[in-house]
Amino acid sequence: MSDDLPQRSAQPLDPELIALSRPRPTITMITAAAVVLVAVVLLWRTNADRKFVWRAGEVTTITARGAGAAHVESMVKLPEATLDYGSALRIRTGKHDRGIRLAPVGGSNLSLWVAADGHAWSAPNVAEADRPAAQAVAYQGRLRRIADTKFADQLTAYMKQPQPVAFAAADLRAALASGASSIISVTGDAIAMPPPATKLEFEVANPGAVQLQCVFVAKHVDVAAWRQKLQTVLGVDVGAPVAETPYVATFRLDALPPALPTPAAVTQALAAAGLAWTVEVSPAMVRHVATLAEVAAANDVVRISDNVALAWRDIDVVALWLPRAVPSDARVILVHDDGSTYWYITPLVIALVILLGLFIWAFVRAWRYEAQEARAQQLLRDLQRNSVA
Repeated sequence: MSDDLPQRSAQPLDPELIALSRPRPTITMITAAAVVLVAVVLLWRTNADRKFVWRAGEVTTITARGAGAAHVESMVKLPEATLDYGSALRIRTGKHDRGIRLAPVGGSNLSLWVAADGHAWSAPNVAEADRPAAQAVAYQGRLRRIADTKFADQLTAYMKQPQPVAFAAADLRAALASGASSIISVTGDAIAMPPPATKLEFEVANPGAVQLQCVFVAKHVDVAAWRQKLQTVLGVDVGAPVAETPYVATFRLDALPPALPTPAAVTQALAAAGLAWTVEVSPAMVRHVATLAEVAAANDVVRISDNVALAWRDIDVVALWLPRAVPSDARVILVHDDGSTYWYITPLVIALVILLGLFIWAFVRAWRYEAQEARAQQLLRDLQRNSVA
């Protein structure tokens, strides 16, 4: 029976036969790994846009104080929003870049901002845009973390500089009198009581002076014509304009003539001369600048230094110049971003996923080839050592 079994050859294996292997894959491990890395980076870079595009059909209604609970990279609507234009700014990234316009939402304590396209004629993406401009409107757009935007550092640096924050004079008076630790601004933000060296300014009307804004028309085409006309009507020379544009000249009359002792009398005289539609009469304002340390809130009078005393009832709004910090989790509504420009995101993500799968398979295939090749080379070296021995 043993004669029927095939006999093992006594000859050693030919090393050249052992060295034969399958053709090397055309895509090496390094190439496959590089493509996989690029695909992963692109998927990560487009992840925020992908989330926004895939959620663009869902609009979530948020509030100024509750924006932190909403999902970022989603479409949101902020109803009845009032912006704090005292802290508004425009950010540009280049010389010819029209940039974006930013303003915080009142009552959010800088935790929610609205960003619009920087073009002056861009249409605002707001709901109920037909309502009067003085009323609040609803902003709708993409919600993002400010930390994830390109303008985060610029915004933070800007807000570190003192910006005017408006407070009702009555609220400031009450806070100074009671020694309160915080005060509510006119936009609804809770602000910690600033240090005594904080700059403070406000304006009060001067009852004995007026400002006249005169529109250039066919009969009065320049400053000289308006000066002559106003001197004829009012009986005094209004002097050179305090401000002038291509369309309007503003004159200031610091001392009213005896025949016209009040702003109302000036208005009536101009109306009688047929100038009611081309001249606007407004009270002349006097600006006072001081610090909190210089202001003493005593009864019905606010005293600035030793020589200025004003009645609180004559002061409407007070501005405090304060540096403010943007919260680390602050959000921004990009009202110019409605998702229509991201049509390529879904095809790009699909293509990247397919590419990622193919080159992961190519990497595994190349790795297996290299492993088999290494085992074959090791076997060849073992055979050579045995043959020498």
